[in-house]
Amino acid sequence: MPSSLSVRPRTSSARRRRRRLVAVVVVLVVVALAAVAWWLTVPVAGPVITIDGLEDGALVSAQDLADGSVVVTAADATPGSLTVALDGEPVPAGDGTSATIGPDVLGGLEDGDHTLEVRAGEDGLRSDASSTTLQFVVDTTPPTLSLPETVEATGLDEPLEVDFTAEEASAVVSDDGEVTYADGAGSVQWATPPATVTLTATDEAGNAATAEVPVIVPFPGGRAVHTTPSAWQYEPKRTAVLDMIDAGLIDAVQLDVKDEAGDIGFDSSVELADQTGADDLNESFDAAAAVADLHERGVRVIGRLVVYKDPKLAQWAWENDRRDMVTQTDDGEPFTGSYGEFAFTNFAHPDVQQYNVDIALEAASMGFDDILYDYIRRPDGSLDGMEFPGIGDRTPEEAVVEMMATAYPLLREQGVWVGASVFGIAVTRPTEIAQDIPAMAEHVDYIAPMVYPNHWGPGEYGLDSPEDAPYEIVEQSLADFQEQVAGTDTVIMPWLQDFGGYGESEVRAQIEATEAATGNAWFLLWNSGANYTTSALDPIASTE
Repeated sequence: MPSSLSVRPRTSSARRRRRRLVAVVVVLVVVALAAVAWWLTVPVAGPVITIDGLEDGALVSAQDLADGSVVVTAADATPGSLTVALDGEPVPAGDGTSATIGPDVLGGLEDGDHTLEVRAGEDGLRSDASSTTLQFVVDTTPPTLSLPETVEATGLDEPLEVDFTAEEASAVVSDDGEVTYADGAGSVQWATPPATVTLTATDEAGNAATAEVPVIVPFPGGRAVHTTPSAWQYEPKRTAVLDMIDAGLIDAVQLDVKDEAGDIGFDSSVELADQTGADDLNESFDAAAAVADLHERGVRVIGRLVVYKDPKLAQWAWENDRRDMVTQTDDGEPFTGSYGEFAFTNFAHPDVQQYNVDIALEAASMGFDDILYDYIRRPDGSLDGMEFPGIGDRTPEEAVVEMMATAYPLLREQGVWVGASVFGIAVTRPTEIAQDIPAMAEHVDYIAPMVYPNHWGPGEYGLDSPEDAPYEIVEQSLADFQEQVAGTDTVIMPWLQDFGGYGESEVRAQIEATEAATGNAWFLLWNSGANYTTSALDPIASTE
């Protein structure tokens, strides 16, 4: 029999393709929906916010507020989308992508907690904004630092200790003393007394408080005579001075450090002294040995330093193209006046000032007990026709004091007393020679007025002939000097005349007038040849 065949249904190829296409589409839709869902859940990074000048948790001082600025920037931010608020108050954001908070805003912040809030970018389907918040503390209150109202030392060569209190301070420092501090109180010590006690206390924020008080060291006074290196090396004159010491007539000797000719009284290591030859004349004189000898005899040694009358320095400066170191005329020539050519250096020049400071410090290192300035002034006479290169807006009185202000603390650190010899007329006419007594008194321990009776003209203090009235002219002029230094720790120790025909009665009259005017019989006796009227002097023990 013929066999029978079974017939199977068949799917068309088009239908199969449609099914596969549908499947692909479904998969793609699912993937796309999953991608969208993922995209919606992943945040987009917003603008990068940077804050310079302030950190989170910072402790900010008054100085920080005064000097600093806080700069906020938002990188890639949409212009205009940056907002900044300080303690809830908006801060102008400039172009909308940066903002600066300057001292005008910061300076107005009160002590306490503060908040800086910054936001940049825009909110959309997904948030793409950035924000940050800083917390900080402002502390503008400095510590409370207290020193005693007065500080008195027992001597220039004695140690000094001063107690203080410093509330809310984290540290207390002194430029030149050793500080011990804890729990709001402490002390500062020096090997020798400074001219001024100055302390600075700071707190954790950096706020600082400074306290300052002058150090009072009672001036020992004394009775001295003038001598020079050449006189000291001449045995008869040296012996005469030593005899005065042995007899108890004087307790101090004034020995020249630099004289009116500009000659230095010892072999100096100051470079400018070597260049000018200022130490050639006395190069062989052993000043340190002379000082040591006098110290062994129990007397103080006063180093007289002629400051601005210095022909050696002036002539060297003129010949070496340093003409601005010389006092000049209106037409640029060396000023002559009554002292001759090249007599006066320019007191307003910093190198001239420093030269004299250096010599003073060198003398102090040799053991001199005092540095006594002389010719610490301008040339006398009218200012018309005088020029002081570089003086600028300063008055001559101000410029003269500058060297004194520089030298005083340095000399005091070495345990040296400082004095200034001044004209008698300075007490009533300071501008005639640029010697302002109250201003000078701030930078010396004593003023030494040269009240020589023969230096006063007729009619001074109502006296027809001051030279014939030694008591009256000395007493009246020194009374004025006393008034000029009233309220300061500066004392008066005058130069008295033992020359020009004066003898025992005239010298004694000046000493008595000095005691009447100042309350002390302290003086320096002047005779250029170191020849003294010893009969006018009583032993010190019998008068004090």
